Amino acid sequence: MTKSGFQRAVLSANVAVLALTALAVGKWMGVPAAVAALVGNLLGVLNLLGLTWLVGKLLDTAERGGTSKAVYASILAFKLVAFVGVMALCVKVFELDVLGMLFGFSSLVLALVVGSLYSALTLPAVEADNALEVGLTGTEPAGRNGATDVRGSRA
Repeated sequence: MTKSGFQRAVLSANVAVLALTALAVGKWMGVPAAVAALVGNLLGVLNLLGLTWLVGKLLDTAERGGTSKAVYASILAFKLVAFVGVMALCVKVFELDVLGMLFGFSSLVLALVVGSLYSALTLPAVEADNALEVGLTGTEPAGRNGATDVRGSRA
């Protein structure tokens, strides 16, 4: 499964988990808390997508030996401060329910677990073997007859 396939699985799981969370919070705490749960989850998803993009750029830069590692690290620090500021803005200015926002934000964690399990269970065995070989040897597998095993000897 590709990176975008994994993200699609997690975001799809997030929609289902969020719907159940919003319904439960709305029934238990009322409609304003359910709206706060939706906002909390949306902020969590945006935070996660920004985090994955920035960390990917940071690791890619570090792998190539680029000098812009400090730039991406400072952007990560700024993103954290901005995220906390937006959460505070939602609570103080828009007077969203804090507990509802926390339920919405926390439902993203469950969606990550469900999406990860789904993508792990639907990953074909051939792709997993190829991904393992590419990850360990750094090269594409040579095929069925000329494949190399993990230790580098000919199979």
